[in-house]
Amino acid sequence: MKIRYTGPAARQLDAILAYIKARSPDGDANVLSRIDETLSIAAEQTRIGQLTSRPGFRRIVINPYPYVILYRARAEDIVVHSVRHAARRPRGR
Repeated sequence: MKIRYTGPAARQLDAILAYIKARSPDGDANVLSRIDETLSIAAEQTRIGQLTSRPGFRRIVINPYPYVILYRARAEDIVVHSVRHAARRPRGR
């Protein structure tokens, strides 16, 4: 199953990785690798994420890192709608 990012989610991920890279040269690769691993699992087991109040949306925490991904599973792909630090409040709340 294919994994896609919305424009805002891709920008959020880029900002997170840039922030980490500025502080830890290898840190961004480690975080990105864990995000990729987690999303690969979600692509195989689409219902692994916790249901949210938004119909059809699920959230998954990127352990051991403090990041949360909001995604929607469709028949042909997983669409990532946001990537944020767990301490940040979701938009619209």
